[in-house]
Amino acid sequence: MKEILDRPVEPFGGVPFVFSGDFTQLSPVGGVPLYKCDDCVTWKQLINVFMELKVNHRFEKDPGWGKLLERFRDKGPTTDEVALINSRVVGSHKGSLEKNIPPDAVYAIKTNVDRMAINDAIFVKHLEKTHSTDANVQPLMHTLCIKAGNVRFHVRGTRKEYHAMEKKAQDIIYASVGEAHVQDKTKKYHDPLLKLYHGRPQCINQNEDVSGCIANGAMCEFRGVKLKPGVSITNFETILIDGYCVNCVCVTQIESMVVKMLDGTTGGDEEHLIELKPKTIYASARFPVPCVGPITKKSMRVSRTISFEQFAVDCANARTVHKLQGRSIKNLVVSAWDYTGNWTYVCLSRCTTLRGLFLREPLNPNMTKGMSEEVKSFMKSLRDKKKCKTVHFHGEDL
Repeated sequence: MKEILDRPVEPFGGVPFVFSGDFTQLSPVGGVPLYKCDDCVTWKQLINVFMELKVNHRFEKDPGWGKLLERFRDKGPTTDEVALINSRVVGSHKGSLEKNIPPDAVYAIKTNVDRMAINDAIFVKHLEKTHSTDANVQPLMHTLCIKAGNVRFHVRGTRKEYHAMEKKAQDIIYASVGEAHVQDKTKKYHDPLLKLYHGRPQCINQNEDVSGCIANGAMCEFRGVKLKPGVSITNFETILIDGYCVNCVCVTQIESMVVKMLDGTTGGDEEHLIELKPKTIYASARFPVPCVGPITKKSMRVSRTISFEQFAVDCANARTVHKLQGRSIKNLVVSAWDYTGNWTYVCLSRCTTLRGLFLREPLNPNMTKGMSEEVKSFMKSLRDKKKCKTVHFHGEDL
């Protein structure tokens, strides 16, 4: 800005800048939080107005829950507050039953391996309700698996040479190499075998149209596929997943995937449907190498660079808390706790009401804590600025 406006002395070329954020969310992945940056001139010298949002409409249906979380964030929960939270443990004396977890519930997860496992388990539960183990029964069309196409492996010792992968090796990928085992250079995960059903939530993991909110992290729902000319449902194959017969098609036979956008919509009655195109993906895949017997979850894995065609989406019934930041969730299932940093607060504060919270295990009162002294000191330094302002604003956390 200094160069563009030819104002080399004035900060940002004399143009006022607004920085927005929330210092009580998770620390940046691979980065350093601002409250740990002692040499950051921008924050130490150039910030002259601090506007703090005090009211959050996320908890308007349960203000008591919102107040509890505010205390949780600042000072940590009391024994009674932990007991209230733990009353939401599924199957406990006061908790909900497993069958009463709403179908639209979002599962908050610690790791990507856990996320993959829970998403797969949800798909199997769907099959148990809708599909048959009898090969003579035609699988229903509302459920579809999409396998990656043009799968190739990188020839070691070369820069860009790839060779077609044998069918047996591809079958191992589809059966045993899940989304959490395939990661590209930008740290995004990709699923060689997408397991979809009508209405299943998806998370777009590439920037398609940022101005139109079709971008990395945007949420949508699966609606169907458009096949290429000359391809019909007679070209589908039947595969077995946990013994259930499921329709499957290769991505090379698909023109586009139709999804309903959930982010960036105006809230009207009309569905915002878009079509996503397959992408060519280059990634590192961790192949199972069993030393003895069949492939299991504990099998040793080796990494190999591969390329393939697939849609750049992830199934999103379960999501890591990093991906849930900034979102309001009506029904939230916490599968396991992570007591590092402020993970517990960030996780709990996604849920709009206490009634919408479902826990797999109780919260440990000895492991919970409030805001760190570093953050408290940082926030105090901002509030102490001479031109500091505090505003009451009905908005989400940023």
